[in-house]
This record gives sequence, C-alpha cells and structure tokens, in this order.
Amino acid sequence: MLNKERSFKDIKFRIERLVLKNLFWFIAIFFLVVLYQSSRMGEIADAQDGIRKEMEMQRNSYVALDSQGIPISLPRTYVGAENNQAIVAEALKKLIVSRANITDNFKVSKFEKVTDIASNSQSLTTFANEYIILHQNLLSNLEIKTEEWERIKEENQKGIRYFRAYLQYLHEQLMEDKLPHKITIIDYDVINYTYDGNSFQIQMRVQEIVDRYAGQTQDGKVIWDSKKGYSTITARGFFDIRLRTKRNEELGLKGINTKGLRFNYLNIIYAM
Repeated sequence: MLNKERSFKDIKFRIERLVLKNLFWFIAIFFLVVLYQSSRMGEIADAQDGIRKEMEMQRNSYVALDSQGIPISLPRTYVGAENNQAIVAEALKKLIVSRANITDNFKVSKFEKVTDIASNSQSLTTFANEYIILHQNLLSNLEIKTEEWERIKEENQKGIRYFRAYLQYLHEQLMEDKLPHKITIIDYDVINYTYDGNSFQIQMRVQEIVDRYAGQTQDGKVIWDSKKGYSTITARGFFDIRLRTKRNEELGLKGINTKGLRFNYLNIIYAM
C-alpha cells in the first residue's frame, strides 16, 4: 500500500513538472504567435493604406503627355493655362456692356445697389455666376484640404472685390453719361498672355463699334454717333477643375465653365 502511494506521488510530481515545463513553452509560443500576428496586421494595414492612397491618387489624377510626348500623371485639379487663352478671352468679352445692356434697353434709369447692374445684364450675370461666385452648396462634397480651401476662398474674395469695383465703375460712367449707349463687339486680339502652371495673366483688346446718342431728326428718328473703338481688359486668374460649374437653373448656372476658370484680378478700360 505504501509503495502504491509513493508511486502515485512520483507520477503526480512528474506530471506537474511536465506541465510546468510545457507551460513555459506554451506561453513563449503564444507570445511569439501574438507578436507575429501583430506584425502581420501592421503589414496588412500598411498595404491597405497604400492601396487606398493609390486609388485616391488615380481617382484624382489623369494621364497627359508632356512636351516630349512622355506620359505623365497630373492631379485632376490641374488644368494647364498654356492652351486656354481663347477660353479666358471669350469669358472676359462678357464684361463689355453698354447702357442698353444694363438698363433693359433704356427702361431702367436708377439702381439702388451697384449689384443691380449685374442683375440687369445677362452677360454680367453669367460672368459672375460662372467665373466669380463660389456656390457653396455645389462645393460641399469636394475633397479639398483645409489650407487649400482657405487659399481658394482668399483668391475668390479678390475676384469678388475687383468685380464689385467694376460694377461701381459702370455705375459712375452711367451717372456721368459717359457709358456708350450701344456697343457691338467685332473682334478681339490677345496682346499678351503669360502663364505659370495653372495660373495666368492676360491683356487683350476688344474691337467694337460704339454708338452714342446724338439727338433726333425732325421726323423723330434717332441719330447715332457711331465709330470704331477699342476697349482693353487686363485680368489674372487660375484654373481648378474642381471649381467647374454644372447646369443649375435655380442658381442661374449654364455650366459653361467646364475647366474651373476663376478670376482674381480685373481691369477694364472702355473705348471713349
């Protein structure tokens, strides 16, 4: 009986020692597995992050050819200004207006606010909606970084100030009876056009026929003093494809600004 008890204790001791020894290795292996899985999870997370960045880059870029015909990747926000002077000039032509344009063919004689001048002119309204005003509800879903958005808003405020100053100039010319009664644009030519990336500066001359009221004949016919003249426009701005417009009748948008053209400086001198 005593031998059996000793044998049982011996077996129990061996089992406990075996369990303790194996427990150490089990714990060591467990920690190794945890470390391995952690490193693998980190690698997977890094890979997923890399894939997301790659997809975002592809979504926000497009392939173009450089001057040597080599394919390059450019951000979708980038629209080179080098080949777009005709688009810039066509947009700026809308700024040339006459007394007839802003008074509904001489039916309006007073304006409560200078902004009413733009409201009475289809071309000025279009210019403001397409190239000056940032319609917040249309831009709310854009992925634009905070600091970049602040820069865009700053440039936009510059454009608004120059456009309002131009409306004030038109109002003063109208009140002093210096604004031509009618203007017919014949053609334009670009005097100077420089660019740096997606930013540009332009100076153009608009050829036009200027009609000024010169009285009436004895039988009541209006006499117009007509002559050819040139108005000059100097402007600066930039392109950002994210700021392109889409047709929206409620906001008065025609969706003609397909390349995100924006102006931050305007200076118009009329033919007198």
